[in-house]
Amino acid sequence: MLVVEAAGDPAGLAYLRIEDPREAGLWSLWVAPAARRRGAGRALVEAATAWAAERGAVRLAVWVAAGNHPARAFFAAAGFTPTGASRPFRADSAIEEFGRQV
Repeated sequence: MLVVEAAGDPAGLAYLRIEDPREAGLWSLWVAPAARRRGAGRALVEAATAWAAERGAVRLAVWVAAGNHPARAFFAAAGFTPTGASRPFRADSAIEEFGRQV
């Protein structure tokens, strides 16, 4: 787990794990509303990328709900691209995978 702080208080977190020897999964990323659009999310993605590379991963992957347009835009701006993979999130929706080279 990675944590980013603003003015000494937690402002966001990311949870990662190694999926296989060459891929890390970004399982969760959250930024406090007051810290959004201030670089906290970008800092977490950069720290996650470094963490993954230090462990030998060449790819960082994240699954995003198809209708979550703010998250999709954030990850696209952070250098993630759609992989074309998708899977059911629940019966009435899907999630799509985005990847970023580490």
